[in-house]
Amino acid sequence: MSLTNQLVIPLQVDLPLLAVYDMNGVRSFPECSLEENIRLTVQQDMQEIIDQLFKLPMETATACPLPPALPDKTKGHKGAMLRLPRQKPIPAARQPTRWEQFAKTKGIKKRRKRSGMQWNDRLGSYAARHGAKSAKNQIKQQEDWCQEVDD
Repeated sequence: MSLTNQLVIPLQVDLPLLAVYDMNGVRSFPECSLEENIRLTVQQDMQEIIDQLFKLPMETATACPLPPALPDKTKGHKGAMLRLPRQKPIPAARQPTRWEQFAKTKGIKKRRKRSGMQWNDRLGSYAARHGAKSAKNQIKQQEDWCQEVDD
């Protein structure tokens, strides 16, 4: 049962998608039922994918050989034949809101929120910008290390 003898149209192998396209239909093998013909056809098609995979260059590591990397279909690989369709159409451009239109006409730009922490050179670390643990209060506590206590 040679594959090359029975094929009228050659198989198209798409390695990036690990797919094979067989336009010949189910091949008929003598003395086989329909289910057996289908199984043998699929077996030969899968064998063609495996043969193509083993033709790819193997990468060798120190311990063992690595399996070959599949070709990237985005880099213009000639094997990528099938472009998968989207389930839904590409969404239309979103209309700007009234605030976005107003901000654009007035030249208002978004500001990034400032971090609650800031670097303090005197402390040599990050300290809170405001509050009890702020840099100002920490420096004050370091300077006033001796505090009177009411009796």
